[in-house]
Amino acid sequence: SIPQEIIKNLTDISVSSKHSLGLDKNGKVYSWGNNQYGQLGIGNTDNKNTPTKINTSNMSNKNITKISAGGDFSLFLTEDNKAYATGHNNYGQLGIGNTNDKNKPTEINTSNISNKKIIQISAGKDFALFLTEDKKLYATGHNNYGQLGIGNTDDKTTPVEVDISNLNSDIDKIVATGEHFIVLTKNGNVYTTGRNDKWQLGIGNNKTQTLLTKVKFAFKN
Repeated sequence: SIPQEIIKNLTDISVSSKHSLGLDKNGKVYSWGNNQYGQLGIGNTDNKNTPTKINTSNMSNKNITKISAGGDFSLFLTEDNKAYATGHNNYGQLGIGNTNDKNKPTEINTSNISNKKIIQISAGKDFALFLTEDKKLYATGHNNYGQLGIGNTDDKTTPVEVDISNLNSDIDKIVATGEHFIVLTKNGNVYTTGRNDKWQLGIGNNKTQTLLTKVKFAFKN
């Protein structure tokens, strides 16, 4: 069972199919579940059946402000707006410039992001998203269905800029899931890209997209 002292202090949670993350009010993160690829970020690959504090040695023990659990990996954002990732990295989803798995949070490669502050993170099945303070969006990892939104299906091991030319307003929120993601803009529109064989994109057809495409709502306000 989850210790009560942890439960009462949690301010955010994020779950994947096989592991979970919890963020407490003091900026500390606990993880539990499957750890085959180091996705729990505790410095080893031991599975855990109760919440265990993650290893923050690569973060200089800075407080964590945001968490996101992906397929077999995890993302973290620290108080100084730096992004870190841990776990499976077979497609480059950790964004560290290679395909080596990590068992504790490792800072992403920001060579394409420059020194811009990252303000949001979101993890899909095998890919990750990063939104910067200037409302630019970056993606890394698996791209077999165009889920990175870069106009092709090439995998990336380092975050690259997403094509947001189809958007008519700044991005307000990002959400990555299995093999597609959606963004909500400041003016209330929704855009999406990636796998669409089950009509999951909501664009009026079931054609896979490699660029952000506007969702078609069947109602008007």
